[in-house]
Amino acid sequence: MSIAQAALQVLVPYAISDSTLVSSSVAENDYAVWSAATVYAVGTRVIRTQTHRIYERLTAGSSTAAPEDDPENWYDVAATNRWAMFDQAVGSVTSALTGPITVQLNMPGPVNDVVLLGVIGTSVNITMPGANRTVAVPGSAAALLVEGLASPGGTLTLTISGPGIVGLGTFAAGNFTSLAYVVQGAQAGITDFSKKGFDAFGQPEIVRRSYLRRLTLPVSLAAASFDQVVRILSALRSTPVIWRGVPWLQSTLVYGWPKDWSLKLDTATQASGSISLESLALGLLS
Repeated sequence: MSIAQAALQVLVPYAISDSTLVSSSVAENDYAVWSAATVYAVGTRVIRTQTHRIYERLTAGSSTAAPEDDPENWYDVAATNRWAMFDQAVGSVTSALTGPITVQLNMPGPVNDVVLLGVIGTSVNITMPGANRTVAVPGSAAALLVEGLASPGGTLTLTISGPGIVGLGTFAAGNFTSLAYVVQGAQAGITDFSKKGFDAFGQPEIVRRSYLRRLTLPVSLAAASFDQVVRILSALRSTPVIWRGVPWLQSTLVYGWPKDWSLKLDTATQASGSISLESLALGLLS
């Protein structure tokens, strides 16, 4: 298949909020709920169901200010287990010791595509008005795409099944939109945050850390689409969304934002340029 047939696509996921999440089989009981009347020891963790976050106490004592409003005394650790799949962080995972995990979501608009990152399990089932799809989870896949649902919206039920621990890192549902065509010369790379060096005796010191994925795509597009593509790239400059450079190459799937881009009008009908994408810090899409 020619690379010239590949369309750069973007999926802006529907936001998931309290009104969107209808139900979940995963309980939100990671730790005790924060109480203003409780005296906490350093290191104690609590949850806030209002923010769906876990907080850790930095100083001994109590305070009337909620943890999210009291950074001097509380550290924001992560999303609760129930909400980890919706927190726009690839490293956090909603998990259950025994499956399945089932969530129901009220989608506010049409859904054609669902992207699941960091799936733990053997199969995924998605049902919506007009759609019912069961997909096996490949053992080597970091991302699972369920496409062509063609649902007008409504209640989406996601079920992740498996014989043991099941989980999901990131859930994204919406509709892929084509922006431009990818031409020859795509480049992929990473920015590694690992510590690599040597101590005073010449012994290697290596601390393995997370990394960012980088993807640079030369593109071509119709001049008539120039303004629209510029508006979309500008609007998504700091918004985590799903990008797909070449559909049959999973290494060109990025959950992140445009890091740098430049487009030029070549003729009255044709434009070209380069779009560089950068992922969230990750270890799942390896």
